[in-house]
Order: sequence, then C-alpha cells, then structure tokens
Amino acid sequence: GWTLNSAGYLLGPHAIDSHRSLSLSD
Repeated sequence: GWTLNSAGYLLGPHAIDSHRSLSLSD
C-alpha cells in the first residue's frame, strides 16, 4: 500500500521489515 511505499522510502529498509510484520498480523 501507499504506507509501505511512502514509509519505506522515507524511513528506510527497516520500515519495510516492520510493515511486513504488521501485514502478516493484519
């Protein structure tokens, strides 16, 4: 989603890893 794209671009690869965990839980 836009969150993964936006946050991943702004925060960095660590953000993507966090979002991956959230995606699995969600």
